[in-house]
Amino acid sequence: MKKLLMVIPLVILLCFNLSCQKQEQVERIMEDGVEVVINHLEPYKVKGESSTLHLEEEFTIDTENDDIAEIGLTNIFGFDVDSEGSLYFLNRRSGEDFVFKFDQARNFIASFGRRGQGPGELTNPLHMIVDCKDDIVITDIAGKIVSFGKDGSYKKQVKTEQILMQALPLENGNYLANKRIFNPDGNYVELHLLLCGPELEVIKELGKYKQPNYRDKWGFPEDTFIYCVSEGKYLWGTVRAVMKLKSMTWRGI
Repeated sequence: MKKLLMVIPLVILLCFNLSCQKQEQVERIMEDGVEVVINHLEPYKVKGESSTLHLEEEFTIDTENDDIAEIGLTNIFGFDVDSEGSLYFLNRRSGEDFVFKFDQARNFIASFGRRGQGPGELTNPLHMIVDCKDDIVITDIAGKIVSFGKDGSYKKQVKTEQILMQALPLENGNYLANKRIFNPDGNYVELHLLLCGPELEVIKELGKYKQPNYRDKWGFPEDTFIYCVSEGKYLWGTVRAVMKLKSMTWRGI
């Protein structure tokens, strides 16, 4: 039975596994004037921090439950939380609406993000995030970024000819975006981390990563390109499918 079991603590557990380390010495190198932290198979140990984490289940959303399936939430491809504690789930295979909202008590409130090609409508949503204004921002691989208010109302849409996998809105109106480029031979994919303006125009490239193309043949363990934004700086790196962080870079935007 497919279930979403305490999604937020599971994310915390992942972060804990990446940061609660066994090695006492942290290996750092400099690349182009930027400090890069290298992670090994044996994790670092944080002095004075506990190495044991206990989780308690608070709620379950079962996508095979008849009541949940009836509202259209049959698959979960992503989620986020707003400042009031409401949860938003992205179902990319939905027949009508793609986004489903639940309140703090985990009661279903509404669905929005209708399928279609008009303003405020979605065709192939790939990524969802709640920004600092509590707007729900959807990256549609069809070539647009669509924003909704937390009540589900359509707010704005920005179109682009780039194939963006994710677009994280920044407080100044710019975006941190991930662009995917397949090489002509098809044996690898280049993932480019871009700083884009309010209209998704490229300001500069911040980093890139060459990844084997697993579209035709699955490889394991797979390297995944990850990044995030915090306090005006961005963190990016690669992580193995077994969830071992290989390296990361911390820079100001």
